[in-house]
Amino acid sequence: MVTSQRSKGNFIERFNSFLVHKLTGKPKYASVSYRYMCKSIQRELKHVDPERAKMLALSSMPTPVFAVNLALFLGFSLASELNAKVLLIDSVVRQSDDTLSDKLGLNSEKGFFQLCTQADTDALSLCQNTEVASVDVLPSGQFEFANAVILDHRLLDLQLAALSNHYDYLIFTQGDIREDTRYMAISERVDLNLLVVEENRSFMHDIDELHRLFRDSELDNLKLVMTT
Repeated sequence: MVTSQRSKGNFIERFNSFLVHKLTGKPKYASVSYRYMCKSIQRELKHVDPERAKMLALSSMPTPVFAVNLALFLGFSLASELNAKVLLIDSVVRQSDDTLSDKLGLNSEKGFFQLCTQADTDALSLCQNTEVASVDVLPSGQFEFANAVILDHRLLDLQLAALSNHYDYLIFTQGDIREDTRYMAISERVDLNLLVVEENRSFMHDIDELHRLFRDSELDNLKLVMTT
């Protein structure tokens, strides 16, 4: 039996969408808009040094749930469309529900916040596999700290550099930056910030406030992503 390249492509796309459906509960066939987003991100970040990972932060308001779902779809799309190795990082603080760790059943695992506070932590040893071979996840590990975790910025830079040697993309998930200034430590370090808002449920004055916050911090890499 002869199978066309288009048929093979359709099968792969449907298979990847099925895996995403299993992890997120979203419809099985992901929109082609994710494929377009992958190409757009690739173009947007073409200036990034090819010797290190490209870094993105996905922030959503009022909860991180939209950023989490987008991160899962986007991570698997980058892996399939660009043949990239992707690490999804849960950097959400002060919330254990509706996070990446919660979605994947990793709330009790050590992860990101251990990297930022404990110098003897091996970054790669805390990365967990997903059902997609080229997509890994780093849980938050916030269960050890509750609200009191203080990020060591020097250590954070060292750990991100170590992870960059093993992945093509690092994708952080965050909550509302206005709720916790620790999120800004990530936003200042990534190559692209994506603000995830939900259609008909996000207010323009909230979005404007976020834009002002980034502008005041001299960050000009914020893009808006609207979900339905």
